[in-house]
Amino acid sequence: MKNTCPDTMKTTLVCTVGGSPEPVIYGIRQRRPGRIFFAATAGTSDSISGIIAQSGFNGAYDTLLLSDGQDLSTSAAELRALIARHSELKTLAERSLLVVDFTGGTKVMAAAMALAFADLPVNFGYVGGSSRGKNGVGAVTSGAETVFEWPNPLHTGG
Repeated sequence: MKNTCPDTMKTTLVCTVGGSPEPVIYGIRQRRPGRIFFAATAGTSDSISGIIAQSGFNGAYDTLLLSDGQDLSTSAAELRALIARHSELKTLAERSLLVVDFTGGTKVMAAAMALAFADLPVNFGYVGGSSRGKNGVGAVTSGAETVFEWPNPLHTGG
């Protein structure tokens, strides 16, 4: 899915970063956000500069360093603190301009993203694909990526 917002109304992307930067790069290229918040760990934060360079992204970005990508409670709390520090995230969500992509990182980080943003009208995103290695259950084959996006099914509008 390409970003269909006019240039003055670009989306903001919040995304997790893991050991495979390719799907994150693909998602950035397809969405063309105006700003990105990366949620990474000490072990994955070094790949952000490469993600920026390879995706061609030239907007503003911030990095939230999660203290433990294997701790659900801590990761969710740190992501909730990000939302509290950046009140514009709530405004962007209400204007349908916030995409929360949980493609990268650990499964715990993905769950923490979903929990942290559960009460906001965000679109959740994921980069998957039609072809995978390891007999169809491994990583998405390069060139077979697809961007998936869904409105938050838990948002009740309040």
